[in-house]
Amino acid sequence: MDLKEDKYFLCMNKSCNVAYYKHSCDQIYLQEDLEVPIWFKEGARPKYICYCNEVTEKEIIEAIVNKNVTTIKELIDITGAMKNCNCELNHPTGRCCSTQLKEVLEKYK
Repeated sequence: MDLKEDKYFLCMNKSCNVAYYKHSCDQIYLQEDLEVPIWFKEGARPKYICYCNEVTEKEIIEAIVNKNVTTIKELIDITGAMKNCNCELNHPTGRCCSTQLKEVLEKYK
């Protein structure tokens, strides 16, 4: 699937099976059409937070709980998240995963 050729939008409804769609809705991609799941969609496995380095939410939670991580810098050092960033291409939103990292850190520290 090459989404670069046309303008697609990310479906932000976590319970919807649509992953990406064109504005005209004449073409859609479903979750099962993707090789890598979108983290916030129901049933996403694995649940990546950092797509560039394939760091999962589970790995981040384990670092927080088991290694007493309290800062983003510590998360990056221990998990490798955000080390080789190419979020524009790898992250479903096309943006940096730092927001999701911060959310998980705040929730579990």
